[in-house]
Amino acid sequence: MLRGLGILLLVACASLSKPAAAQTWAEFRPEGIGYSVEMPGEWTLTTQDVATAVGTIKVYMATVSAGSRAFMTMYSRYPDEYLRGRPVAPVLDGARDGAVANIKGKLRSEEKLVVSDLEARHIIIDTPQGLVVVDRFFLVQSTMVQALVAGPSNIENEADTKRFVGSLKVVPR
Repeated sequence: MLRGLGILLLVACASLSKPAAAQTWAEFRPEGIGYSVEMPGEWTLTTQDVATAVGTIKVYMATVSAGSRAFMTMYSRYPDEYLRGRPVAPVLDGARDGAVANIKGKLRSEEKLVVSDLEARHIIIDTPQGLVVVDRFFLVQSTMVQALVAGPSNIENEADTKRFVGSLKVVPR
């Protein structure tokens, strides 16, 4: 389901050579979507059309580069007819499988959790390039929402990673 995530991660990781700047955390809260996340610095906004199993969808991204790490939040709306009547778990499983496949990575761990009363996933992927991706995601109605960090080994244990993915939540639209 997350076809194109590999491309997005490569774009984010290509900017990892920028020097780290002093971090000032700020809330990213896209209007009308229904989620927020704390970002560790000034973000760059981009959009991209991504081919998925359900057709082409528009993905909206906010990215912050901090030294050898890329913090990214993204959201994309799936067609209502695709999600109508489907349980959430298989949709999240498909998102997980697509994320791993698209970066040709290996799923190291997965945690099923609840975020703001919604079923969610927290996964860690090891990439062939030696990077680690930490991704937390859930559905807000028909919108897939994600907070992910890509960077060197052990980023999953860093305070900034935990703060970032842990701040992902549902908010009023």
